[in-house]
Amino acid sequence: MIATAREISGGPAGATLALVGLALVIWWLRREAALTAPRVLAGAALCVYAAGVLANTAFPVFLGTAHADVPWTTYLNLVPLHDTETRDILQNVTVFAPLGLLLPLVFPLRSALSVTACAAALSLSIEALQLLNAVTGHGGHIADVNDLLANVLGALLGYALTRAAITIPALRRVALAFAWPASGLRERLEP
Repeated sequence: MIATAREISGGPAGATLALVGLALVIWWLRREAALTAPRVLAGAALCVYAAGVLANTAFPVFLGTAHADVPWTTYLNLVPLHDTETRDILQNVTVFAPLGLLLPLVFPLRSALSVTACAAALSLSIEALQLLNAVTGHGGHIADVNDLLANVLGALLGYALTRAAITIPALRRVALAFAWPASGLRERLEP
């Protein structure tokens, strides 16, 4: 039996996270004397992206009591390709593909392995948060190894597409304008 629970939706939490992130982006770029409109846009894109992913994967959060008679393993799938749909896999790949561009554009990630490791850590954190939310507050998601694998694949695909795109001179110039000073792409972009 579920006790009455108060729901925290993802919209307000995501908007708050995006605004706080944007303030930090502007503060950091200004502190580093690297404040330009394209870099702020890259940082804003990362903030909005992160807030959107968090709002759609970790929320809603229910404050109250979860099902007492349901084992926690009900909210966990550790078997690859078990009870998964192609649509879900494609959706997760698509949602994480922008991460393959945004991470090396903003952070000092200089290889496919570093982007993969970062995407895996982020995705694992999301899955752990979903499990915690499901077990403690009867959230609407389960922790699924298929989501983790598809998310990492999406980020890696996004990184590969970015690497291919920056071989085109016009796109290389655009990427250079948006790349943060210590970013992984900046090293590849500068002559």
